[in-house]
Amino acid sequence: MVVEGVLSVAAPSTLTVAGAVFAAFVVAGFVEETGKALCLQSFRWNPEFDERFDGIVYAGWIGLGFAVVENVLYLAGAPTSGAYVMTFLTRAVLAVPNHAIWAGLSGYALVRKRFDGKGAGLIEGLLPAILLHGSTTPGRSWPSRWPTSTTRRWVCRRCCPPGCRSRSP
Repeated sequence: MVVEGVLSVAAPSTLTVAGAVFAAFVVAGFVEETGKALCLQSFRWNPEFDERFDGIVYAGWIGLGFAVVENVLYLAGAPTSGAYVMTFLTRAVLAVPNHAIWAGLSGYALVRKRFDGKGAGLIEGLLPAILLHGSTTPGRSWPSRWPTSTTRRWVCRRCCPPGCRSRSP
């Protein structure tokens, strides 16, 4: 959260497309997903981390824990009760599951490398997580003219396994 604050101050204005892209992909996506991946990395050699599914489960819990902290900060900053309710509902439906899913991508990549010796490890899951996080960051970070569904479609086609490409949004 501190790194995000420093980067937000140094970032270009989010009213421009370049500033919005920087805020979404670097300030939000890169910083948050890297933080979750580093936390997951600390569990890598835990004796309880002994099955492939553990990576996704632990990563999901890390993502949910991150979402709780982030949601409390967003709700604490809500200026009115109406904004509080809207923030609560929006973040409950979108942010909470997204943080778990994006962290799960890193968890899957980590166990794939650890147990199968395949892939690039965390970086393999981190890149799509950052891209998906940045492409779905709403609000001030994206000008209304920015085609977020097109960005998600592009990310899915480039980063997801071939089986999921036909189901991309």
